[in-house]
Amino acid sequence: LPGTNDDVVIGSGPAITVTHSLGAHKVRSIQSQQAFTLSGGSLTVANTVQVNNTFTLSGGALVGANVLQPTNNAALIVSSGTLNGVTVNGNMDVGNIYNGADLTVTNGLMLNGTMVVGNPNNGTYAAYGVVDFAGSQSLSGSGTVVFGSANGGYGYNLLRLPLAGTTLTIGANITIAGQNGNIGYSSWRGGPSNVSVINLGTVGATVSGGNIVINGSTVLNQGTLEAFNGGGTTVVGVWTNTGSIVATNAAIGLGGSLTLATLGTVNASNATFYLSGVLNNTNTTVLVNALGGTWVLNGGVINGGAVVA
Repeated sequence: LPGTNDDVVIGSGPAITVTHSLGAHKVRSIQSQQAFTLSGGSLTVANTVQVNNTFTLSGGALVGANVLQPTNNAALIVSSGTLNGVTVNGNMDVGNIYNGADLTVTNGLMLNGTMVVGNPNNGTYAAYGVVDFAGSQSLSGSGTVVFGSANGGYGYNLLRLPLAGTTLTIGANITIAGQNGNIGYSSWRGGPSNVSVINLGTVGATVSGGNIVINGSTVLNQGTLEAFNGGGTTVVGVWTNTGSIVATNAAIGLGGSLTLATLGTVNASNATFYLSGVLNNTNTTVLVNALGGTWVLNGGVINGGAVVA
């Protein structure tokens, strides 16, 4: 025991920690009133996991589970390991408690809670977190990713694609917010740059001085890219916006390669657009005032056309 058709119940009593450290095991469900640590091996759960105590992933793989929010509202705490086709109906901590936490996701992650990636409180040198999506897959559900404040120093907060030619799709009901983070390719972490990002949800920095970067060989926004409260959102790559860009008292970074047509719908007020990429402007006109803010050439290039300011 336990076996494939067993429901595992770990009751209350004197405090213990139950650890799964090796081997490959399958159960139907797990409910634990005690601390539970998955430090190695593979644990497949056909139905639900509910740990009403400290739940730590420090290695190994959790497969196919539906993780329920614990009664004490604690988060699933990650220092390392893999989630394979998992649904998390609660909160997650990747890099807030454990500096340099590194989570690998395979076969998609459905998030119906809040995932904190990095520590939000300690400035540039705060603890950071990395979520590696190993293969083309989606971040779906109705949850929120909150990036912490780390920006250089000891590391960066990342939702990263470590394999060439792969695509991360951000679901329509997902919100990615917070201060500093990178989605797609990361020059700091390394790996292939020929990865793609499709955004169907809402992505944007909401903390003053922060910047969320979407970086891919191609970037398609079909949702909302936004920036508020002095934050910034930057897109790098060959990109197309068929959704909307919304900025108020904030910054939008225009990297990579774009045209006014691919820039798409912009709803901005008192915004600053930093052009670090190449705007192919032949036979078109940039109406700076109509776009709702100031344009800054930040190492970028405007080819042809006209600019009216």
